[in-house]
Amino acid sequence: MSTAPDIFEQDAERLEDAADGRRERRVSLRLPLYFRLPDGRRRPGVLADLSVRGAAVIAPPAAILRDEVVLEVPDLGTLQGKVRRLTDKGFGITLTGTKSERIARADALTVFLNRPSEADRPVRFPTREQAVLTTADGFSVQCVILDISGTGASIATALFPSIGATVRIGRKKGVVTRHHAEGIGISFPPPRYKA
Repeated sequence: MSTAPDIFEQDAERLEDAADGRRERRVSLRLPLYFRLPDGRRRPGVLADLSVRGAAVIAPPAAILRDEVVLEVPDLGTLQGKVRRLTDKGFGITLTGTKSERIARADALTVFLNRPSEADRPVRFPTREQAVLTTADGFSVQCVILDISGTGASIATALFPSIGATVRIGRKKGVVTRHHAEGIGISFPPPRYKA
């Protein structure tokens, strides 16, 4: 049950977002990233905030309005959009994508925000085992399990299913939660216990 101050705080946040012309709430972050503009150069920056439809990037001046931009965020994957505003600290973009891609982006952001702290994370075991990665539509490729824990795995693969996609590693079912230089990160669902 929400208390009156909670409701007022939520309403104030919604009004603040509406005043900015935003449909979704933005989450403040400070994540390192690389971005590419139409010239193809890879530049460093910082992801300052993110919503399902937009992002703010802190970076040296390089972008111009309406530039196509690709953000490479290690913990969240690749995001694409167009520069919509320039600031003294960087630029803001409107993210492109279909409704299902926005839903997957929201899921990936939720997983990222709800991840446990380093102290709470399960132990990951490095391995270099061969395995088969299978997508929800039945497409299978050979892959290498880089490391694995009870809650997920890091997989080296040339196949990059979208974030939020359901996949199988061998017989183990999981969800793609991130893209990285060698492949993808997968989260396994928590085990179900019989009462």
